[in-house]
Amino acid sequence: MHSLFYKKNFQYIAVGILIFELLAVGFAFDIRNILAPNKGELSKILEPEQGFRFFLLVCALVVAIDAKTKKLHSALKAITFQFKPISCILHFIGFFLFLIISSKLDVTYNWPQGNLRSLYIFGWLLSAFAFVVALILAVMPINSIGNILIIIRKPILISAGTSFLIYQATFITQWQWQEFNALAFNSVEMLLKQVFSEVLVDQSQFVIGTPTFMVKIAKECSGYEGMGLIGAFIVLYLWLYRTDLKFPNGLLLLPIGLILIWCFNIIRITVLIIIGARISEEIAVNGFHSQAGWIAFIGVSFTVMWAAPKLFGNRQLVHVNNSQQHESLDMVTALILPFVLLLALQMLTTAFTITSDIWYPLKIIVVSYVIWRNKSVYKKIIYNPSIIGLWVGVFVFVIWCLAEYRQPNSNLAPQWFVEMPESYKAVWLALRVMGSIIVVPIAEELFFRGYMLNKIAEIKIKILDTRYISIIAWFSSSLLFGLLHQRWQIASIAGLAFAYAQHKSGKLADAVIAHYVANSLIAVMVIGFGQWTFWN
Repeated sequence: MHSLFYKKNFQYIAVGILIFELLAVGFAFDIRNILAPNKGELSKILEPEQGFRFFLLVCALVVAIDAKTKKLHSALKAITFQFKPISCILHFIGFFLFLIISSKLDVTYNWPQGNLRSLYIFGWLLSAFAFVVALILAVMPINSIGNILIIIRKPILISAGTSFLIYQATFITQWQWQEFNALAFNSVEMLLKQVFSEVLVDQSQFVIGTPTFMVKIAKECSGYEGMGLIGAFIVLYLWLYRTDLKFPNGLLLLPIGLILIWCFNIIRITVLIIIGARISEEIAVNGFHSQAGWIAFIGVSFTVMWAAPKLFGNRQLVHVNNSQQHESLDMVTALILPFVLLLALQMLTTAFTITSDIWYPLKIIVVSYVIWRNKSVYKKIIYNPSIIGLWVGVFVFVIWCLAEYRQPNSNLAPQWFVEMPESYKAVWLALRVMGSIIVVPIAEELFFRGYMLNKIAEIKIKILDTRYISIIAWFSSSLLFGLLHQRWQIASIAGLAFAYAQHKSGKLADAVIAHYVANSLIAVMVIGFGQWTFWN
């Protein structure tokens, strides 16, 4: 009976093995030190900008493959999984080679020079690639892999081409960063003179400000990073909604978006100096500076998505009954609004306050009100959960505990909480727990499992049945979920687990319950055992 179980489920066991191995690598080695700038050898290869471009490639690939989701899903369903021991053995050999070479990547290791140094780097990359490929070959026939590659060959080429253009555009803008800086510098100076009677400038060093607060406009502040990011977003948006937009008219979205994000960058620098000079230098540097760029990006992104169908929509395709269209729009709004509000309030409180966590109750009160106002909609999609949500929630909690085991000073409450008045501590703590175990699970699951998962899988939002979703939708929506958390690797695995809970029954309620159970157990660790880093 046990052997029959393994034969029927070894493809899932293989995925479990891969996840376990990736977790083992994360726990065995301090990846942050390995990839730390100017420390680990790999930092020269996987520097932040390179990682950002690779992430753009992955996003482009996922969205492009989405156009082939139905064919890809059919090909995956047609696979006859076969266990091949030799490939499995090669997988474990590759994994152990990866571990051995990874152990040499510690920052204290004295790297050899010349050919041996290049051999170590090549061996690390090759072993990482080989142990993953060998595991795939251990369960999938080669002809099935070939069929899948044929299906996605065109999206891969389109994605690679798009990412290459973005990559080259970023380099071009870096070469011209002084011109961008000069233009940004002069624009900021012009705006500041409308507010301050005395503006100090050093054109040669790109330093500008007031007698009490000055900043240097580095190349990162010249606007090219924001332009590259919004350019990538618009290209992907045009690809995803290519049938709904008129072309070549829709291509005008690209220059419109680039101009908007550049203007927002000028406003961002100007407001930064105003806050630093007249309100608080700490808020300007540690709050507003870190969040304003993302606020601008989200603002321009939403503006583009709102304006695109109005300006460049293909009106010949509009045959949907108005009542059905409004019903679908109401459902989409109900799914995304709580999370968007939660994210927006988090960014705003971080940008304009010294300690954003103090304002956590404000976020929960606002989002709770929105959820309550739409409770009639949520009752239709969050109902009758099963026991699977409980077990998945416990699993996520255990994984989170393993990740937290390596964190130092986990029993220390933050200083701002210690200094908080006793009367407010109880209120803050009650709303923090309420937000963690009720509001956040509902808001995040509505967005990621209710909206994103279905959107990527091309399932009608009105149905919300995810029992037949694609693997691409699972992994991409879970990755997006993970990237919004500090420990994104563990959060991505948690996202996969929540998606699995929903998949088993086709009910969003099971994902919400799993999230609720995991966060409830985490709250117990914080309040009962003082493990405050669980809430970081």
